[in-house]
Amino acid sequence: MNKLAVEIMVIIAISALLGIVYNASIPTTKTTKPLALFPEKRAKNAISDSALAAELGDISVQPAGDTVRGVHTVDSISLAQFRRDSIQRVRLVKDSILKIEQAKRDSLKTAQVPTETVSTAPKEIRYDQAKMLFERKVLFMDARPPHQHAEGNIPNSMNVDVQDFETNIPRIIGLPREQPIVVYCGGGTCDLSHELADRLATFGFKKVYIYTGGWEEWKTK
Repeated sequence: MNKLAVEIMVIIAISALLGIVYNASIPTTKTTKPLALFPEKRAKNAISDSALAAELGDISVQPAGDTVRGVHTVDSISLAQFRRDSIQRVRLVKDSILKIEQAKRDSLKTAQVPTETVSTAPKEIRYDQAKMLFERKVLFMDARPPHQHAEGNIPNSMNVDVQDFETNIPRIIGLPREQPIVVYCGGGTCDLSHELADRLATFGFKKVYIYTGGWEEWKTK
C-alpha cells in the first residue's frame, strides 16, 4: 500500500470520527436531534382487512367546519382568546385524565383485577386500506411540518406538526375519541406519523391508523 493510499485512509477515518463527535454534540430539542447511528426499527403492527372492517363498523363521521375534516372554524376576532381558553381547558383536561388514570391503577391494585388486554395501539395500513378510508371521509392528519404539507398533501388532510404538537392540542382536543384517524408523513424512513399516532393514543384516541406509504406513495397512485 503506497503512502498516498495510507494518507487517504487516515483522512477518511479522522473525518468519520469528527462527524460522530459533532453529531453527538447536537442537543435534542423539539425541532432538532442527533442522527441515530443505528436507527431503531419499529415492530410492524399491520392490521388485516377483516380486523379493520370490524373496528370501523358503520362509521358516519362527516366533515365539520370548512375545508378541514372534523375541525370547527373560529371567528378571527376571537381567535386569540379562543386559544388562551383552549390551552387552559387542555391543562384542566390533562390534569383530570392523570387523576382518573391514577385512580384506576390504584383500584386495580387494590382489587387485584388484571388490566385490559384489548390493544388500542395504532395500526399500520396499506395504500388500498388508506384509499378506502379516504373515500369514507375518515379524518387524515399530516404529521409533517407546515412547509412540507404546503408543498403537497392528501386532499383535506389536517396538518398537525408532531414536532410542535403542544400548539396543535386545541385543534384536536374536541374530536371524539372513537373517531377513526389516519396519520401519515412522507413515507419511507419518515417516522413522524408513528410519533403522532403515539401522541394521539395517549390522548385516548382508540382508532388511529398509520398510513406507512405516506405522501410519497399517495402522489404516485
